This record gives sequence, structure tokens and C-alpha cells, in this order.
Amino acid sequence: MSVFKMPVPVTIMGRSSSITNSFVNGIIPCIEPSDRELDEALSVLNMNRENVCCAYCGDGHTEWDHLNPLIINKEPTGYISEIHNLVPACSKCNQSKGNRNWKEWMLSDSKLSPKSRGITDLDRRISLLETYEKVFPPAKIDFIELVGDKAWEEYWFNYDRVIDAMRQAQTSANEIRSKLRRELGMKAQAKSQTRRTARMSDGRENNPLPITLVPAEQYEFEKLLLRHRKATIEIHYSDGRITRKPWNAYKFSESSDVYNNLRSRSGFRSGVWQASGIDHIIVRVETKV
Repeated sequence: MSVFKMPVPVTIMGRSSSITNSFVNGIIPCIEPSDRELDEALSVLNMNRENVCCAYCGDGHTEWDHLNPLIINKEPTGYISEIHNLVPACSKCNQSKGNRNWKEWMLSDSKLSPKSRGITDLDRRISLLETYEKVFPPAKIDFIELVGDKAWEEYWFNYDRVIDAMRQAQTSANEIRSKLRRELGMKAQAKSQTRRTARMSDGRENNPLPITLVPAEQYEFEKLLLRHRKATIEIHYSDGRITRKPWNAYKFSESSDVYNNLRSRSGFRSGVWQASGIDHIIVRVETKV
């Protein structure tokens, strides 16, 4: 297992779901319960203020979860943040449940669901939550009816404008990132060439082995080699012979220089390749699976 893992690049459109949630949650009312309402809710769940636990599994509670989701398919469901649509929950259950139907999720084999964790009193907890919904039916509102078509359409028109601006920004970001990668690759190639020239000028590298890369551009070759990790070294001799050797480049890294890597091999070092009758080598990245 590799000890290194490249961080996943951040994308602008990767945040679109957060924007959607913000637009929906930004209009949903949050109604603070009275002390009496809180005590009544806890009582139906067989709890009190000194003994509050996760309504789904019984572990210590860390937050209050919406029993019925506020958002489905990027649209508000009509449920709001009020005590009769909230139950104490632990972080495991809250994250696992997401916006699914609470009962279906509790009885599912989803990771970290009460059933998958072997909660022994699962039936009792489901019964308490069913009673909770019957005693305190959660409020469900029709947003358009309450605010009017014009205000509603204008609000979501602004949402579409934000998402469209994000798409345009993502296109620009992709172009800029590609250009930066090309520029960095060209600079790295120039730097590598400078190092080779310096070695030749001070006598450390005389008559280097001629190497042809396929693809020819060093940056593109190294990028493909890092991705596929396999290449073929085609050795051409002065007498016309050609031999081929596989190259499993698993130790090749982003800081490696392909020319230095190849010329550092015992058979390709200065003085050795000439004595072996080698004329040049061609190295091709193997991209086929």
C-alpha cells in the first residue's frame, strides 16, 4: 500500500450541493420550542432532560436530527425545523440516515444503521418514534401558497444565476489549471535540460546515450508513465539488432527525471553503452490494459 495519496483537487461545481442546501435551508423557518413543548417531546420518547439519548440507537446524543428531511432531490419537502420534526440523535445515526425515511433506514443494512449495528431494542425505538409522530404530527407547509408565485420564482431564479455563474467559473478554472500544468511542465523540462547541460560541460556526462521518448515531450511521457507504470525499452544496436525490455516503473515518482533514470542504469551509463554496441534506445509508455 502506498504511503502517499494525492489530495483530491477541489472543484467549484463540487460545492453546488452546498449552495443548494444553503438556498433551501436559508428559507426554512426555525421555531424554538417552549420548555413545555421540549419536556412533552422528551416524555413521549421516554426521556427527560437528565436522561437524553439518541432516539434511533440509544447512544449518547450529540445533536437533534430532522426526523423528516427538509430537502429531497434539491427541493424543499415542506417540513421545517420545529420540535415535532426533531429528535435527539448521535452523530453516527445522523450521518448514516441522511435524508432517508427514518423507519426504512433504521431497518436497512446501511452502514451504521441501528439494524446493522445490532441494536437490541430496535422494535421498541421504532414504536416510540411512531407514537411521537402520531402525538405530535410535524408541520408541513406549502411554501408557494404562503409566499406567492412571484417571490418564489424570483428566489429560485437567483439560485439558477448562482449555479450558472459557478459553471462559468468552473470552465475558467479548468482552463487556468491546464495552462498552469503546461507551464510547470515546460519549466521542469527546461530545468532538467539545464542540469544535463551542466553535467556535460564539467565532464560528468560525456556522450550520453541517445534516448527517444514516445510520446516525445518529456512532461507528457512522465505523466503517462506515472499513470500506467509500464513502458517498453527498445534497444537498437549498431549492427542492426533490436532487443526489447519491459520497464515496470513502480518506483518512478513525480520528482524523477526519465532521462537520468534511464542513463543511470548499469548498461546505459557513459562508456558502457558504447562498449556494448548500443546505438540508441526508444522508450514507449504502455497504455493498453
